[in-house]
Amino acid sequence: MAKEQFKLQSRRRSDIRQTLGVVPHLVDPFVGLIQSLNFYRCRPDEPQFVHCHATMPDLSRVTGRYSNRGTGSTALTEKVALVKAVGESVERYSSDVNDHSDVVHAPYRKVKSQAVYPRRFVLFHPEQFQDPHFPYREITDDTVIPWAQGYSVTHKRPTLVPASLVHLGMGLEPEQWFESGPVSGYACANTFEEAILGGICEVVERDSFMVFWYNNLPVPAFDLTALESEEARQTLDRYHSAPVRLHCSNITTDIGIPAAVAVMTSRAPGWPAAVVSAAADLDPERAIVRALQELAANHLYIRHHLEGRSPMPQAPEQVSTMEDHGLFYCSPERLPALDVLLRPRAFVRPRDLPSKKSDDVLEDIDYCVGRLAALDLEVIAVDLTAPDVGALGFKVVKVLIPGAQPIDFGMRWQHFGGRRIYDAPVRMGYRTRPTLASELNRFPHPFP
Repeated sequence: MAKEQFKLQSRRRSDIRQTLGVVPHLVDPFVGLIQSLNFYRCRPDEPQFVHCHATMPDLSRVTGRYSNRGTGSTALTEKVALVKAVGESVERYSSDVNDHSDVVHAPYRKVKSQAVYPRRFVLFHPEQFQDPHFPYREITDDTVIPWAQGYSVTHKRPTLVPASLVHLGMGLEPEQWFESGPVSGYACANTFEEAILGGICEVVERDSFMVFWYNNLPVPAFDLTALESEEARQTLDRYHSAPVRLHCSNITTDIGIPAAVAVMTSRAPGWPAAVVSAAADLDPERAIVRALQELAANHLYIRHHLEGRSPMPQAPEQVSTMEDHGLFYCSPERLPALDVLLRPRAFVRPRDLPSKKSDDVLEDIDYCVGRLAALDLEVIAVDLTAPDVGALGFKVVKVLIPGAQPIDFGMRWQHFGGRRIYDAPVRMGYRTRPTLASELNRFPHPFP
């Protein structure tokens, strides 16, 4: 339900010591939410970050469906990596094991006074729905679907949202499948404010990346030599031993929340030809640093699949899973598809983009909500905090922004039914008219 805790208030960011203090209550090989936490020892030629891997129990015994038991994190120090791995595990647990008792089953027609219109979410193009082999159905006002209780951060009121966009593994009838399921917007923190801000940034990150990718827009590259913070300098230093080249570009859209995409390329034997990551943050330099650190994590993820001899897709139509997108770009033959990221036409210094981050998390949320509202994009949060982790001081939310472009995994599930990928380039000054569906970049994106 929309809980009283969503009465958001001004607060500063939490200290990692708050999470470090409850780790003993979470980790136990027999009864812990986390069975073990282990640090990965980097090879001498790898980017020298700290990687922490958390092993979770088999949640399928509770949920009745497969659940990935591993989560991980990447950071400059062991403490930060451990805290991030714990947060990822708590987020995974709460999004997997959640209470459906407040789910309402009804057609939109009967709940429209208190629900978001499902077609405001970016779904599939009418031509996709017309394919007789397409597994999803075009939703109507009379389609009975499950609804979850959320809270509109924009309008400050409770609102119902399609539960299948919130809860993982919702049991649905075939006619209720109008979307390929939730991917982005989950976040864990020590306060609802921090979790909501984190969820907003992840949705904006994915939206920014997909708007640029589908339109093949010429992105300006960040001058990495102009990074000023100590964390940024340390992050770049961790790559010195690796046989790679780093590229980082500005993919900030008309939303105005800074976003960065990072690419690591290599010609070394056994290395992926290209690995990609992205991040969004109100501080543009922080967005770059987060993208560069996530890049090292994605590199390990792809190397793991390569060394495990996962089959590498040989053609775009063979790309069907999250890892397929990353594996597709292990071959140097794919690099021309990334020319827009690897051969920039212009450079920008991070400090040329003003930071909008404040010392107050609620002020940051209000800024993001205002930027999104200017484009008629609403921010909705759903509280997914499981009672046991809530008692330890964690908050887990799912943030939804109807109309934001979601990321796709699998070539059959490309979301071409919204308006942002067609109209945003005009508002950003790249085009003089909306993009046509036939002009979209249909090549698999490289985001793993």
